[in-house]
Amino acid sequence: MKYIYTNNLDNIINVDILCIIGAIQKRLWLKTSIYDYLEGAISSYESGYYINKDYYPGSNYGYLLLEKANIQKDIEVRRELYYQAKSIYRSIIRKCQDCYTFDEWAAATLSTALAVLGDSSQSLKYNDDIIIESKWKKKTHNNQFKRIEELLYNIKMSI
Repeated sequence: MKYIYTNNLDNIINVDILCIIGAIQKRLWLKTSIYDYLEGAISSYESGYYINKDYYPGSNYGYLLLEKANIQKDIEVRRELYYQAKSIYRSIIRKCQDCYTFDEWAAATLSTALAVLGDSSQSLKYNDDIIIESKWKKKTHNNQFKRIEELLYNIKMSI
């Protein structure tokens, strides 16, 4: 955290560093609900995504936009964030489809992206294809997938 607050993150172009910073702030947001952590995580993942268009920062960027949409009082802002998240997920589908059989995270991201875009049957197909050996990876995917389903329900009911 000291590094985050004492350095200008706008000048960081290393995607790995941006994703680490995003992950720290994402976890802090999930534990504390402090809005600054959400904004910081979004900023880090957004930068990481636009630098190389990789699905990992893209999926977290899209997810955090849904988190932000969920807490908005203004329906127009909520709607804009929801559609922005859908746009991000739509753009990462091709990346995931190109490599999902070789990468469990790509398959998990593809499953999530299809769920966000409303294609639940394809989402379940890819979800069934995921072979995640690591318990923490499986738990991470399942928890975030479940949270995204909750967010989508909340957002759709309010827009």
